[in-house]
Amino acid sequence: VERVIDATSEPLRVVAPRNLDSACRSRLEQSRQIIWVEPGTNVATALLDSRAAVCAFGISAYEAVELGVPLWLLTHSGERDGDSSRFIDFFGPRVLGFGLDGITGGLQRAAAETSSRERYGLGGLGTNLLNWARKEVQDET
Repeated sequence: VERVIDATSEPLRVVAPRNLDSACRSRLEQSRQIIWVEPGTNVATALLDSRAAVCAFGISAYEAVELGVPLWLLTHSGERDGDSSRFIDFFGPRVLGFGLDGITGGLQRAAAETSSRERYGLGGLGTNLLNWARKEVQDET
């Protein structure tokens, strides 16, 4: 997260793990860019309001590409393994980049070139996910 803070001046929605160390959290809170998305919150709705997503490889990465949010992939190990390589091969242009190398330029480029309303064409799963996320937002208001 600290590398992402250095890479962009935009507000950052951070989905914190349930076991986030309190010292780590307080260090991150020193940046006024952080908006915490608490565990249990609908992550898809946070993604819909984002220009780009930085995700560890997992469900959030699939949600991002299905919702058409450009994705920067950071795996927990920092390495490309078989699953993350297949993911990148399959989703191709929806993945901005991988790993820490180049993240600063990649995120700055995404912020300059992509508005939160410009999305890729969505397949069936993406359309269903989008409709579900929109309903969740309407129910909250």
